[in-house]
Amino acid sequence: MDGHPSPFHASISLGTWFGTRVRISLWFPIVALILCVNLKDLRLGLIVTLLLFAIVIIHEFFHVFAARWTGGSADEILMWPAGGLARTRPADTFRSEFLTAAAGPFSNLLFCLALTPAVSAAGWPPGVFHPFELAAVSVEETVVSDLAVLAFDLNWLLLLVNLLPVYPLDGGQMLLAVLARRGDRETARFTALRIGMAVGIVGAVLGLVFDAVWLVFLGFLVFSMDMYEFFMVQLSDQYDDSFLGYDFSQGYTSLERTEEGGASGHRPGPIRRWKERREEKRRLRAEQERVETEQRVDALLDKVHREGMGSLSDEERRFLEKASGRYRSQDRQ
Repeated sequence: MDGHPSPFHASISLGTWFGTRVRISLWFPIVALILCVNLKDLRLGLIVTLLLFAIVIIHEFFHVFAARWTGGSADEILMWPAGGLARTRPADTFRSEFLTAAAGPFSNLLFCLALTPAVSAAGWPPGVFHPFELAAVSVEETVVSDLAVLAFDLNWLLLLVNLLPVYPLDGGQMLLAVLARRGDRETARFTALRIGMAVGIVGAVLGLVFDAVWLVFLGFLVFSMDMYEFFMVQLSDQYDDSFLGYDFSQGYTSLERTEEGGASGHRPGPIRRWKERREEKRRLRAEQERVETEQRVDALLDKVHREGMGSLSDEERRFLEKASGRYRSQDRQ
């Protein structure tokens, strides 16, 4: 059992697979309980649980292999009730960050394509593409065919869920990679967390409306994780740990890494660093505007000196008046 003090992190080892430590949370049986209650069938609930475990572990290994293939690394997978958590460290490139996150949904897409002939031969049972329920199969007489249908349905469901642009789902990680490439990484992270909380609430409400227990559970979990992350970032001067004891800043679930060989001492928290960068950007922008204003004022005054006030357009006159008022205001201060 893991020695981490957090009860949420309690897990047992399943060994090392392909150079990656695999652990399963002691809370994982919650999945079987929810599925058995939702399906009202103990046998079918256990079958779906085992099938889901296999699909998710493959999904997580696609993350691991993608991280290694693009120059990053990976060392651990934790199977938790809401799915898997792969501790990956993508390389410091957009390609590695994006592909590491995208590899999981890609595995589900591949399985859907591979299983399509079998599902088609089964006549596309009711509920196969329904986002809130499983396909109507019994896994009794046509066992192989029914398992193929369930595997297709679960992969389809995981593909749709993980493509949602919600932190910490894979779609949210891809969105983070895109936003971080275009601007500030921590600002992008806070944006993703806010979106995640909102979508989590919407998902839980939809689950109640459509009587989908798994969706209520997933929505509540996403909301709880994102809210926890959000407040932990704001309340701590140094953000070290994340939900379940996983440091999301070290894995694909955050796309945010510390500098190698960086100082190990305390540093300003993410909120403070974000505010400092924002203030610095404002200062630089104000300085740039001041320089541009002075340059244009000099050019206009030179024009007046050469051609007289009548040579100025209405817009240029207004600009000079505004600049003059601004300079007088600064002089009084």
